[in-house]
Amino acid sequence: MKDVMNDMNRWLAENTAVSLATVVQTWGSAPRRVGAKMAVTADGRFCGSVSGGCVEGAVIEASQQILASGQARLLRYGVADETAWDVGLACGGSIEIFVQPLDTAVYHFLHAAIQSEQAATAMTIIEGTASQKGRTMAFDEAGGQAGTLGSPALDAQAREAAAAIRQPTKLPLADDLVLFVDPIRPSPRLVMVG
Repeated sequence: MKDVMNDMNRWLAENTAVSLATVVQTWGSAPRRVGAKMAVTADGRFCGSVSGGCVEGAVIEASQQILASGQARLLRYGVADETAWDVGLACGGSIEIFVQPLDTAVYHFLHAAIQSEQAATAMTIIEGTASQKGRTMAFDEAGGQAGTLGSPALDAQAREAAAAIRQPTKLPLADDLVLFVDPIRPSPRLVMVG
């Protein structure tokens, strides 16, 4: 998240709609790790990377469609996919990328946590009903929260399940819901003594 914030802050200050694409799973050889992000505006400006250039063009196009429709989507790219060569994914692996319109309240909450060097966790529904996909919430170590996954009970269940997660990962819940859990940790500090 930190690597796309400067551009996103500028776009949000301009009242520009922004989508956020996140690598949520990889198989085999993949150029970027789970959790890598790319932000895209409706006019095609972007920052960050989800594949080191392999599928960015296709993700930008999908992001623009998602901004127009308001409907989040899970995208899959791999060499077995006949479109893989069209979009340039020739590394031998497969990736899943979740693209959603940016939830600005959650973004500002996470931005504040990062600026104050406080740990926080973002959670997004990536599999579920059409009305559930893209719902996002975040919480910090002080107990603050922004956004909702749909109900206080679901928010509490997700918070409890995600509490011990330290790396970005998918988290299956009941009722065929799958969350993407993205912990954001403060930058490490080096203390030298002696």
